[in-house]
Amino acid sequence: GSLLIIGALVALVVAILDGRLRRRLYEEISDQLVREARLVGAQWHAGLAVDSLADAAGRALGHRVTLIDSSGRVVGDSEFDSPALERLENHLTRPEVQAAVRQGHGTIRRVSPSAGDEGVYAAVRVGSGVARVSVSVASIQALFARARADVLVAAAVALLLAFVLVWVFSRSVAKPVLELRDVA
Repeated sequence: GSLLIIGALVALVVAILDGRLRRRLYEEISDQLVREARLVGAQWHAGLAVDSLADAAGRALGHRVTLIDSSGRVVGDSEFDSPALERLENHLTRPEVQAAVRQGHGTIRRVSPSAGDEGVYAAVRVGSGVARVSVSVASIQALFARARADVLVAAAVALLLAFVLVWVFSRSVAKPVLELRDVA
């Protein structure tokens, strides 16, 4: 009975941690992407090869970097070369870009029309337009899966330890009772 209660409590704690950890991970990643976009935006100034900046920043950060001028035209992107940039649609209608233009920065989780995968996007308004940094949801989910595995291993160890403690406790209680029975 004790093991059943402990097992249920461990399962409940793991379920609660799973949801909270997922939400907190997305919040932390969004905040990190905003900081990275600000860093990239601070380096974007007139006379700079903008696509080269996006490529270098993308390699350094390990995330997709997009630089968008004030009209919404993509002038630099770490995943697209110069000829491909011309074919990209105007980004001024993207929700994170609109939020950046209105409020200074914006974050969103959505599917990319140009890349085709789901990502978390953070955009910040800078002097020359909008700097945006994004990361694929697949990489976040892989990170979360590793964290979940660690929590499950800890839960399994806690359950095993609880089993041993319950067994030792039940033996210590049962032994004197059995001795009394034998004496009687």
